[in-house]
Amino acid sequence: MYRILNVRQIPGEDFKVWFTDDYWDLFVWIDSEKRISAFQLSYGKPSDERVLSWKRKSGFSAMTVSSGEESLSANTPPIMVEDTDFDADAVGKRIAEDSLKINRKIAAFVAARIDSFRANQERRRAEA
Repeated sequence: MYRILNVRQIPGEDFKVWFTDDYWDLFVWIDSEKRISAFQLSYGKPSDERVLSWKRKSGFSAMTVSSGEESLSANTPPIMVEDTDFDADAVGKRIAEDSLKINRKIAAFVAARIDSFRANQERRRAEA
């Protein structure tokens, strides 16, 4: 993964950083106190894209990117739908390997949040 420089910043929002490669897009928002306030990890591109988002205030969401194309004659945009099959173990292992070249604090933060998501998944399964 490598960092994209000169990412468009939106006035009034936290500072956005973008890392990418052929498989991942990682957007990280950093607040004025230099703390990560949110991230969006997109993976599996271009054919099986999924997204894990985390926000300090609202927690996690896991989504699958649907092509939106239900027929050859329809020209509809991609949409995101809830992903109930998020494989935190596989994503966590791969991001740990692929993020070696990005900022260590950011990589560790994202890995810790993925591990937290995995632990929550396991706890819910045990309670069911």
